[in-house]
Amino acid sequence: MWFSISDRNPIDSSMVKDIEINPEANQAFVTYNNDSRYLYCNIDLDDMFDLMFDNVESLGKWVNESCKVEGVSSFKVCG
Repeated sequence: MWFSISDRNPIDSSMVKDIEINPEANQAFVTYNNDSRYLYCNIDLDDMFDLMFDNVESLGKWVNESCKVEGVSSFKVCG
C-alpha cells in the first residue's frame, strides 16, 4: 500500500515535491521539484516510519540520508 507523505506531512521543501512510500516493500517514489521522479528500493523501515509519523524536519534531508545511501537502489521513472 502506498502512502503520499505530502498529504500527511505539510513540510515545504525546496528540493522535494512529493514522496510516496510503501513500507511493505521498503520503497519510495520521490518526485523532485524539477518533476524528475525516482524509485528507491530497500529503504530502512525505521526511516520510513519516521517519515510516516512526522519525525522529520526536512524532506530533502530525509531523501539524502535514507534514499541516497549504500544498499539502496534507485531507478529514474519515465513519464
